Amino acid sequence: DKDELLARVKTLLELKGAMVEAAEANKTKSRFLANMSHELRTPLNAVIGLTNLLFKTPMDEMQRDYTEKMRQASSLLLAIINNILDFSKIEAGKLKLERSVFDLRKMFGELAEYFRERHAESPIALHFEPGGSIPAVLLGDSLRLKQVFVNLIDNAYKFTEKGAITVRAAVSRSDPQNVMIDFSVEDTGIGMSQRQLEDIFAAFNQADDSATRKYGGTGIGLAITREMVELMGGTISVSAEEGKGTIFTFSCSFPIPEGVAVPEIAHGESVETKTPGGGPNAVLRGMRVLLAEDNKINAMITSELLRSAGVEVTVAQNGSEALDRIAEAIRTHGAPAFDLILMDLQMPIMDGYEATKIIKSTPEYKDIPVFALTAHAFTEERDRCRSLGMQEHLTKPVDVDKFYDALRLVAPQ
Repeated sequence: DKDELLARVKTLLELKGAMVEAAEANKTKSRFLANMSHELRTPLNAVIGLTNLLFKTPMDEMQRDYTEKMRQASSLLLAIINNILDFSKIEAGKLKLERSVFDLRKMFGELAEYFRERHAESPIALHFEPGGSIPAVLLGDSLRLKQVFVNLIDNAYKFTEKGAITVRAAVSRSDPQNVMIDFSVEDTGIGMSQRQLEDIFAAFNQADDSATRKYGGTGIGLAITREMVELMGGTISVSAEEGKGTIFTFSCSFPIPEGVAVPEIAHGESVETKTPGGGPNAVLRGMRVLLAEDNKINAMITSELLRSAGVEVTVAQNGSEALDRIAEAIRTHGAPAFDLILMDLQMPIMDGYEATKIIKSTPEYKDIPVFALTAHAFTEERDRCRSLGMQEHLTKPVDVDKFYDALRLVAPQ
């Protein structure tokens, strides 16, 4: 009847209104997290950067030990910030996967080196065992896959006091176009009860949820790990026994790049332990870089990274000053004024977005490569930078190896 119809319409309108309110609340939360990310990453970049610079100075044994502990603590804080941001992206449905060629064997080498540095004093042995028939090159999101391993291995270290952590990979199914790989991360730690296993992938869940937790953690690492594995088309599970360790297993399918040779990794073959990039390269010597950065400490850290690689650095404190520096260099030396512009995004007077618009619309400037160097880590910001013509989006705190790798791509040959 009429009253029933009106009641249904009212309910639908109320539901629509609630959905709009929820969407606006999500947008507000995303904006808050984006701003909070910037505010946290900017000082954290200073802490990590200055710590790295300290290692280049003479120090006694105690000072070096304190500095190493500072680096480990700041790296842990960065990982927590990244996890919180990723969790927010997952909730908003905005976590996107990249698709690029990567070498699984090389990834294992990078992970081995990363954890060797982080747990130099740990008695726990870390083994990587890539099985036979694994193609050397695959297509997928290598950064997200690496993050899955980092979360699982970190979790294993947290709950293991003696013994070993073993990471395995083996092909379970393959054809000329795709390969299914089974992964596992096994530890000899404290294990878990059946009750703990039931909720292990729930957000904000802790294996040890007592008021005085021994092991710490935010409780979102494994929830993010499950979401990432599922985004990659895989599944993840866990088995454990109290006092006898834990095994996380997951499977993912990867396309094999067309026209690329796919040599196999022999079972038991050791992985590389040297991180690609390796620091400054001779090709960077004499390179001319304009750094637009309003934070004096961050400008000092980035300048030192550049100068230590033989790069000539000019610093501007905002976008307007950066444009002046470019025009001045062209008047003095002729075009091109610089080989690269490193552009912070949030700056007074003129921000990095506006400065880049002008650079890319000015015939004398438009061919100079522009890299965003920013504390903004959200995908939307990276997409906006790309749309303005920036060739790269580098986030703070700076990953030194990735920083130098990116510079090599535009260094004069």
